[in-house]
Amino acid sequence: MEGPPFTELGGNKVFLFGNGDDDDEYLRGCGLELALVENADFVLARGMFTMQDDEDLMKRSGDDKFEMWDSEALRSLRIAASRYIPMLVTNPDLVRPDGADSPMPGRLGATYEQILAGNMCAERIVHYVGKPHALVYDECFEMLKAQGITHKNRVCGVGDSMLHDIEGARRYGLDSVFVANGIHAEALGLSQSKPGQNVDALAVDCLRRDLMVGASPTHVIPHFTW
Repeated sequence: MEGPPFTELGGNKVFLFGNGDDDDEYLRGCGLELALVENADFVLARGMFTMQDDEDLMKRSGDDKFEMWDSEALRSLRIAASRYIPMLVTNPDLVRPDGADSPMPGRLGATYEQILAGNMCAERIVHYVGKPHALVYDECFEMLKAQGITHKNRVCGVGDSMLHDIEGARRYGLDSVFVANGIHAEALGLSQSKPGQNVDALAVDCLRRDLMVGASPTHVIPHFTW
């Protein structure tokens, strides 16, 4: 997909996988309208907390959660795939470091791609906005240029995902800082989000190779506090 999101997706009617808190504001700001998956121009995946069309709002968790959320989500994706409508994933992460590796919208994108492959869809119609894909870096550098930062050697990518943060930085030609006690903590023999741990450099390199990330992170730190 070239250019800004939404302009090449066939219209402004969306079937939404959302965050729950700010979805209405997000849709208004983007000029989008909710629609049944049977009528939507594209699927918008920006969260894994809610699923919403112009008739129903289903929550994945909480006191009023919809017990059949996962199966209904899969049914909706299959309907979308039968219509070959695009999906825009605004956060390609697969899990988040909350101690339970809760799923993120990248999972929806991967599932949709699998369904489309099963339907012999030859055209790529799943679009990702976020690391490791270039669009988000391009947009960031446009903003940095306004601050007088034009050289990539003045910027580094920081994050806990080898597949997103570290690989994204590598693809864009940036140095990177890998935070070891995030989503890969268990694979590295660490406790998630716990400070004061030692990182095994060999384990980090083995993880990188297992995930087929193109290059090692420039730097590795055991913990990051914002």
